[in-house]
Amino acid sequence: KIGLSDIMGIGRYNMLDDAESSVFFSVIGGAMLPTGTTNAKDNAGEFLNSHMQLGTGAVVPLIGISAQYGSDDFSLSSGVLAAFPGKGVRDYQFGKNINYDLTSHYNLFKLGDFSSLFVSLGVMGEWHGQEKNNGVEVLNTGGNTTYLSPGLQYLFDKHISFEASYQYPFIHSLNGK
Repeated sequence: KIGLSDIMGIGRYNMLDDAESSVFFSVIGGAMLPTGTTNAKDNAGEFLNSHMQLGTGAVVPLIGISAQYGSDDFSLSSGVLAAFPGKGVRDYQFGKNINYDLTSHYNLFKLGDFSSLFVSLGVMGEWHGQEKNNGVEVLNTGGNTTYLSPGLQYLFDKHISFEASYQYPFIHSLNGK
């Protein structure tokens, strides 16, 4: 099925924004809203598995923190974002999850006052709690996957950047089969 999935809105408040020392610390809050459809069916007319639907049918609160230290040529950033899914359609509940990252950027080329090309290398991952169907834990769900993530970032100006990265999974610690 093709269509819009659940939409996520996130806001960030800088608790510490010290340009002189290049240290930044932020708190993050938001929600994923149930805008995606949840009524996709197979050829026999049965509802598809919740993972195959475009939406979850649940509002998902999001909270997190992020920090960054940088100089002209190097920066180090880290963040954690936690999601707390509620019950969705047909009483299915995805597990709580935490996304985390630690990434370094190095300035390869300075192309102007605010324009630069950076190379990055990071470790990021996602931990998922066990899912529930009709209040009963679903076997073989949840666990952790950690990725090595090399990438490039083009800083167009002070406010706009474009980034491309690849996530190579190198740790799989999943529950069950």
